[in-house]
Amino acid sequence: MIFKPTHCLTHCSYAKIGRGFAGDEFLGTWPPKLACLAEAAGWWEVIRNDGVGGRGRPLIGPTGRRWEASCVVDFGYQRSDVLICNTLRCNPPGNQYPIGSMKLGAEASCQEHDALLRRYKPDWVILTYHPAFTFKQPQVWKYIKAAFRMAWRKSEEGKRPLVMMGLKGAQAPRFSDLRFGPIDSIKKWQRHYWEL
Repeated sequence: MIFKPTHCLTHCSYAKIGRGFAGDEFLGTWPPKLACLAEAAGWWEVIRNDGVGGRGRPLIGPTGRRWEASCVVDFGYQRSDVLICNTLRCNPPGNQYPIGSMKLGAEASCQEHDALLRRYKPDWVILTYHPAFTFKQPQVWKYIKAAFRMAWRKSEEGKRPLVMMGLKGAQAPRFSDLRFGPIDSIKKWQRHYWEL
């Protein structure tokens, strides 16, 4: 048995396939200094009633620990300074982001859980690789760190930065109004950012 909010079970066709649930996290005093959005909850993150998996918190597995050390602590901040979200709150089978109508349905349903991100109202956005990608391609850490370096600097200047980690999250319909057009390649867009 896997825990999911009632809304997911009644409104999301992907709920029967995706495993568990990991909500958004912000542990500090409002407002966050920075927000980051990953693609989907990992196996380590989801709440499962069988005692396996995480605790319903985003970015807490090996990828999350590496991200926190390199992109938060190394810049003099704490995890509690960051609003952490996923585009999909469940863990996709085989860690493969859904496609087609299943993708659209899951993203639409997960928008119902975007209250903290909507309240944050990002006004500066940058796209970078998801930290999990570094286990396959270690050389991309420099791009991820550069994105966070810029975001922390913008936060210190009074902006509300959002770091979008991974291509799938950036392609979600909820970001179609961010005025940066179709995003089809992180390599192409990794050095770009948008003022909103």
